[in-house]
Amino acid sequence: MEDRISIRLIGPAKIDGNWRKPDDMVDVTTDQLRDLVSAGVVANSEDRHVADLAPGIPSFDEAVGAMAKVLADAAVAAAVDAAHAEIVADRDAARIRATDAEAEVSRQHARIMALEAELHDAQGEIATLKAAPVEASAAPVTPKPAPKKGGGAKQG
Repeated sequence: MEDRISIRLIGPAKIDGNWRKPDDMVDVTTDQLRDLVSAGVVANSEDRHVADLAPGIPSFDEAVGAMAKVLADAAVAAAVDAAHAEIVADRDAARIRATDAEAEVSRQHARIMALEAELHDAQGEIATLKAAPVEASAAPVTPKPAPKKGGGAKQG
């Protein structure tokens, strides 16, 4: 017969086919103790038995600490992933705005070049017109007054 260890339960457990209530004192084997510790139903004061008899199984406090670390690491990783995704989205939006701005600068530069070319041509035409001699023989042309409306033709 195996050596049995007397422990106090902190949660309900099924031992040898019978359900036991929290705070019950039960005698268990080393294998049963491992299972009960894994299930988290062994009182903290009993962890020394687990450490002595089953060194491969962490104590309840160690298990809780390990689980808390896993949960904290997962929360940190999720927060980092969310922040990273937001930063990447902001960066991509900034790149799109920069590309749009560069395209607008290129369009405006082309428009400025076209307007400067028109200005150069207009200045050349103005200079040509100023330099051309005015013909003295040509008398100023006065426009004829437009016929009055409603007067009709005179009969004679």
